[in-house]
Amino acid sequence: MEYSIEEVASKWLTKKKEYTEILNELRGIEKKIASAKEIEPLEREYAEIAGLGYKEELSELERKRLELTKKLQNIQEEQQRLMHNFFEEIKNLVLPLPPVPTKEDGLFIFKYRDEMSFPSMIVTLEEVLQLKPLIIENVVFKENCLEVKAIDEKEAKREVVSAIKELKSLAEIYLSPQLVDSFCKKLRRDRYRTIWEIITSKTSITLEELSKQAKRERKEILQVCYDLTRRRLWKPSPPVKRKERGIYELTILGRILSKRYCEVYGEKEKITQQLSASISLNKFIGREG
Repeated sequence: MEYSIEEVASKWLTKKKEYTEILNELRGIEKKIASAKEIEPLEREYAEIAGLGYKEELSELERKRLELTKKLQNIQEEQQRLMHNFFEEIKNLVLPLPPVPTKEDGLFIFKYRDEMSFPSMIVTLEEVLQLKPLIIENVVFKENCLEVKAIDEKEAKREVVSAIKELKSLAEIYLSPQLVDSFCKKLRRDRYRTIWEIITSKTSITLEELSKQAKRERKEILQVCYDLTRRRLWKPSPPVKRKERGIYELTILGRILSKRYCEVYGEKEKITQQLSASISLNKFIGREG
């Protein structure tokens, strides 16, 4: 089986590096233009009264600025195309996992078959999702294996399946960004709004804390939390998960939604600094220039 995802990821990382290099060069040109605009009139006038030749730099600098700006635009377009292709690959991801994992120091290790490795894929996901190390649903994604802390093999495999499903869900979100806004609109409804806004302000929270802060009965809070974790109500993936009995936290998608929710509805005074660790949706779906 061929794995073109590594090739696509490698090309995206190369373009990202190229973009950074040209952006730094452009910033240097901008500084030179600002300096030239300040000193060139004087230098030109001085050359005239001194009978000296004068070579104007400003027009050449502005030409170079335009050239670099066009290069950046072209690279951005290529990056967006590659990122779209990357998430198309993620959406249909099949990893060469072993039939049975090995167990080392309390961890179940799913080493990729045939000594395969996906360094570019992992780095790209770390950068796009702003997760390093790349941990999804208690599974650590590494370039040559998956690592899971679990009680037994059955639980480890269940965790891996859950993590891959979550990753594919994120790909669907990237490919259909309008889903995010529709989710945010749904979360704004009276049924979910208060509970959702409290959960987004915490790393994790208990039912008792939710009940106290929302000033609602525990039974009602439990039902809302249950609905927030149901994949059937939030296809392709729910925004909240149960960390353990009576404790809830945001999924990766939930962190994306919390950032967008803040951007759309201006809930900055309610959603705390915990959101600074959230993924920037605009960067994720390519809405920023």
